[in-house]
Amino acid sequence: IVDTLLPKLAKWSDDNSDYSKKAGKGKGDQGFTWKKPPLVGLERYTKLYQTLKEQYGPPLIKAWPETTDPLKFVYEDIAIATYLLVLWAEEREALGNCNTKQSFVDLGCGNGLLVHILNSEGHKGKGLDLRSRKIWQLYGESTHLEVTALQPSNDTLFPDYDWVLGNHSDELTPWIPVMAARSSYSTNYFVLPCCPYDFDRKFNRVGSQRSQYRSYLDYVKLIGETMGFVVEEDSLRIPSNKRVL
Repeated sequence: IVDTLLPKLAKWSDDNSDYSKKAGKGKGDQGFTWKKPPLVGLERYTKLYQTLKEQYGPPLIKAWPETTDPLKFVYEDIAIATYLLVLWAEEREALGNCNTKQSFVDLGCGNGLLVHILNSEGHKGKGLDLRSRKIWQLYGESTHLEVTALQPSNDTLFPDYDWVLGNHSDELTPWIPVMAARSSYSTNYFVLPCCPYDFDRKFNRVGSQRSQYRSYLDYVKLIGETMGFVVEEDSLRIPSNKRVL
């Protein structure tokens, strides 16, 4: 990390090249829009989303014990779960391994709804967070959630899981590509950044031609590439964010 990652991040900080060559201004998120095809099939995503929305939405909204708005959080996490389920299904098909579903660990899982849906749809995995939520008690034993402090270190590795997830993972977001790369050669990661954090502080935008969020996505992408990943970015329009990295 010290010899490779930090020098590359420092070089990136000094790069003031014309960002308009990379993205065009428009009415999309933060004034920029990507003009490239999505990473998952839209028709497949739409059909599965409607199915999961009808299956999970009404009972969860009716029973929601948290003070947060269930209409926002329930359908948002259903959308994120749908995206991952389609992405993973297409990955299995591409690898010719349709019978073995991917495993995962969700770091900073919050209300645990994403974990609940993924577990319910046959993916083995668990969610970790600093504290439990009231909604956890409603999921049942098939949803695997744990209260634990997550401190990036030599011991914070997950070699037994195929994917490390960071859904609005805040302070953990820049660490997730590092932890995934150090977990095993075959471990992948997915992050949906929200509040921008650096490794040990709030993230500060570099350059005036990029929005704070766009600049942060580029920064997180650079971390992943530096750790050896081929990083792909996609758009997912949900209330709190409009991008998935």
